[in-house]
Amino acid sequence: MKKISFFVLVLVILLGGYLFWTGTAQFALSQEGYPVPRNAVFKETIAKSEGPIYVYTVPGLHQTDGLSNSYKRQFEKHGWTYTGDLSEGATYVFKKADGTLLNVSIYEGEMSISQLQSKKQ
Repeated sequence: MKKISFFVLVLVILLGGYLFWTGTAQFALSQEGYPVPRNAVFKETIAKSEGPIYVYTVPGLHQTDGLSNSYKRQFEKHGWTYTGDLSEGATYVFKKADGTLLNVSIYEGEMSISQLQSKKQ
């Protein structure tokens, strides 16, 4: 009986570690304050009249994989709400309570993040 209890305890600890790793430890905040994958490397800032676009190189990222649920949860933890109705293809839109929109676009090996100030409705 003690062997089974020990096995269950080890299994619970491993599962908890896995959930922590996939949900938190794989992400960091960028210099601009957006969650990005920990292995993302800042590539460039593209100046646009609507606002800057921050481009990151992310090894192993594929456009067809989309945005993982754990990554969406990271944005939600930082006050952004996923808006599926505004999202299209490999571009995911998040919204803050003040109306600010955040576009996250996924490409092959790269991603971009841009923030837009939404007009109040």
